[in-house]
Amino acid sequence: MHFAAFMGYIEAANALIQDDADVNAVDKLERTALHIAAGEGHVEFAKVLIENRADVNAVQKRKWTALHYAARNGHVDVTKVLIENDADVNAETTGKRTALHKAAHNGHADVAKVLLENGADVNAVQKYKYTALHIAAEKGHVDVVKVLIENGAEVNAVDNEKETALHIAAEEGHVDVAKVLIENGGYDLGGIYRNGTPPYFYIQPAS
Repeated sequence: MHFAAFMGYIEAANALIQDDADVNAVDKLERTALHIAAGEGHVEFAKVLIENRADVNAVQKRKWTALHYAARNGHVDVTKVLIENDADVNAETTGKRTALHKAAHNGHADVAKVLLENGADVNAVQKYKYTALHIAAEKGHVDVVKVLIENGAEVNAVDNEKETALHIAAEEGHVDVAKVLIENGGYDLGGIYRNGTPPYFYIQPAS
């Protein structure tokens, strides 16, 4: 079933199910076929599994759900199907990462928007107190930054290093992200910074 899920072979899945295959069987990483289908973006395959009682919130070894896989890889349609079938939008991995963190990391603004429209906690913190905004700022994903702010992200939230998203965007040289943050209340230009350099050393707000 896992191979069929990887390839998106729906006929094979139906045949296996007719032969009483366990749709919730796990591989050595404790992933179900739904984890695999979600990660590969096979939405119709995912529907077949769910219709046959696949556990939408099953977790693998690091507590990733199928939604984490879909969000990480930018599969909007799979994300929607999982949510429609009661996927927990705020489920956390062992590193306390939610699907929103995964979408933010890889720049999937459309997935982030779907998650937020369905109750994702925009200010959820992962390990080291990074929010999705910290992650998007670090990676330079300005579209994700905008979506997060539009949905109530705390612009001046600080991580374990006392850094805001603005500090991180400045350090990474993401001027476009820094400008968006400043325009939306990112004000801590002289705050604590781990290497002693304030953000204004790197960027300046537009005149």
